[in-house]
Amino acid sequence: MTRIINIVAVTTLATYATSPTAQEFNFSGFGSFVGGFTSEEEPQLTSDYNGYNGKDISFSPDSIAGIQITTDVNDKIGATLQLVAKGGDDWNVEADWAYLSF
Repeated sequence: MTRIINIVAVTTLATYATSPTAQEFNFSGFGSFVGGFTSEEEPQLTSDYNGYNGKDISFSPDSIAGIQITTDVNDKIGATLQLVAKGGDDWNVEADWAYLSF
């Protein structure tokens, strides 16, 4: 994944540096805010069930936020990068995918 991201970044920056006009980037985002808790009285179920513990409501395990960045490298090539942060992963941002289209 890192190699693809580096290719997209280098290609985009190289095009931007040689282009007489400003590079246009399009941004779009998405998110899902999910809350839950366990309702079982049995201790083995309330200790941890898919990231939800006890009867306290939690929003982190299944919540997600992301951003997608697209640009035209030139008349024939487009580049897309998607960054995602998941509550279950302590909101660490990761490159979910990146690609070039012809």
